[in-house]
Amino acid sequence: MRRTSAIKAVREQGVTVAAAATQFGVSQSTLHRWLRAPKSPRWDKGTVAAIVDIIRDNPERWGKRRVTAALAGRGIVVSENTVSKILRVEKDRLTRERKAEARAVQVRVAAMTRERHDAHSEAQLEELFSRDPLSLTEQEFDRIVVALEAYASDIEAAKAEVAARRNRRQNYV
Repeated sequence: MRRTSAIKAVREQGVTVAAAATQFGVSQSTLHRWLRAPKSPRWDKGTVAAIVDIIRDNPERWGKRRVTAALAGRGIVVSENTVSKILRVEKDRLTRERKAEARAVQVRVAAMTRERHDAHSEAQLEELFSRDPLSLTEQEFDRIVVALEAYASDIEAAKAEVAARRNRRQNYV
């Protein structure tokens, strides 16, 4: 904060280096060094968004050369070094997001399974499964069918979500 304020005072407000150094409590040589230093990178948001779009589903498969070539194919010219710096930041963020998303899916599937499971207690279902199918009443047989359909729908929902993620990933490859 102090550095930014001192640089702004000299560049924008016309304050002398000596006055700004005294005002912000730094030496004149330090302030001169700050003024000579290159500005921190300000990446174009469109470029960052394009890179994120390219690597979103599978960041491990994309390196700086591949991303640079893909950007060139879209008409965006960026150096490999710039892409490399952006990738360092964005890959970590995307990996954290993907892990959080995967965990959320696991929690949802577990909750759905638990809900279905609670509706038909395990002990009662085990007792029904262990009996001879011909000795089951129609109501008992229906309970088994409902329980099996509930488990099957949980599995189908999980499969559909995995398939959707695979399709999104293939679209970017």
